[in-house]
Amino acid sequence: MRPEAFPERPLEIELRQTHVSYLLFTPDFVYKIKKPVDFGFLDFTSLEKRRFFCEEEVRLNRRLAPGAYLGVSRVTEEGGAFFVDGPGKTVEYAVKMKRLDNGQCLSTLIASDRAAPETVAQVARAIASFHQKARTGRAYLRLRLDRGHKEKYRRELLPDPSIYRKDTERAAL
Repeated sequence: MRPEAFPERPLEIELRQTHVSYLLFTPDFVYKIKKPVDFGFLDFTSLEKRRFFCEEEVRLNRRLAPGAYLGVSRVTEEGGAFFVDGPGKTVEYAVKMKRLDNGQCLSTLIASDRAAPETVAQVARAIASFHQKARTGRAYLRLRLDRGHKEKYRRELLPDPSIYRKDTERAAL
């Protein structure tokens, strides 16, 4: 993690990880690199899949945070050195986001009793409006299930019928 690897040449770079991503924090930006993992419900095992899902993340999240999701950056390699949007062969992709001030996050404002009621109401209205306009219904669910999610849906989202038998048996005791 060298400053010269980034277009903005940051003085500080911090690495954080989730089970799915590496996050590189610079003073002005966050670069999220998807790990090459397959959890069944997501598959990032190929470079092409990671590029696609980086683009999808930007497209989808710009709907609620247009100024935060800046685009997809290429991670390149040349002469054994890695760069963000630099020279060389593309070896990875990263979602590029504007780094936001954690002190201004709604959760932080609420926890410190600094959230104005109108701010909370404004956020609630925006989320409600977003969900009212979201694609829903059987046709959309069928589309998602037709894309190979049927077994996962059955396994993880539908209740296990045996739980009902146990409750019935307990009630009879």
